[in-house]
Amino acid sequence: YRLLVKLVKLVMLILVLFKHLRPVPPFVSRFFLEPLVVLFVLGTPLHAFYQ
Repeated sequence: YRLLVKLVKLVMLILVLFKHLRPVPPFVSRFFLEPLVVLFVLGTPLHAFYQ
């Protein structure tokens, strides 16, 4: 459970970093953000389930 919270915070941090690093090549953002979005979408119901 605590690991999941850390993971969510890490995802948020990475997203903030991506916003600051504006000139991100599309393939890099695609490669990193798509798995992050998938993780976030899968992680949110899991988070709700574990609460």
